[in-house]
Amino acid sequence: MNDEDRKDFLGIVISDCERRGKPAYSEYTINEMFEDLSDITLEQFKYAAKCHRRSDAGMFALSVANVRKQLGLTNVQDLKWHDVLVMAKAKNTPLAIIASRYVKSYDLQHQSDIENKGQCDLFLHDLPKHLFRLENGEFTQHELIMCGKYGVDPRKGIHTGHDVMPNDGVLKLQIERTKESAAWGLMIKDKRAEPVKELPSSVEGQLRVAQELASVFSDVKEPINYTGAEAAQILEDDLK
Repeated sequence: MNDEDRKDFLGIVISDCERRGKPAYSEYTINEMFEDLSDITLEQFKYAAKCHRRSDAGMFALSVANVRKQLGLTNVQDLKWHDVLVMAKAKNTPLAIIASRYVKSYDLQHQSDIENKGQCDLFLHDLPKHLFRLENGEFTQHELIMCGKYGVDPRKGIHTGHDVMPNDGVLKLQIERTKESAAWGLMIKDKRAEPVKELPSSVEGQLRVAQELASVFSDVKEPINYTGAEAAQILEDDLK
């Protein structure tokens, strides 16, 4: 949310107080709530407020915690050990990439969740120091290379539910240095060398590809409506 959303945000919070017969919040409390929810959209806030009213907890105040709960957002300070497993598998944020260093792919594949709990707990123990340096933009070269490998833009945030952005000035310099390194060049070379996925072997799969190709070129020439067998044959001839 941004300042343009403040009026609507205030209206929803005041309405919640009236609904429960409670006095309106102070300006300080309102500002604090708005700041703590600045990483979500106004529409998300409206949806969470509605869900809260309809829930068993609807008799209680609309708070930052239950808004985030309704949206399924977990603050990094509230992460549990099993959340770390999900992060390590996903590798979709800078913090998740760091989690994958503690719980490696081999361990995820060959050990049960409970067997990986110790490493998850170690990550949670080290979490404050990781947050401190990432917020300062102090990413390691290896972390930035892994971000490049998995298509993660570190400039867009540290992790879902954590609205403190990395220090852009420091991070920008770290990125520039990393891109000049030999390790970055090797990562790019490896990505370019990744094998192209084979076309599906079944007639149904080939027909789907043919239909997708037809849609791509539909603005170039008049599309032709082929039967399934004709489309598959055309694709097979093109691949010879």
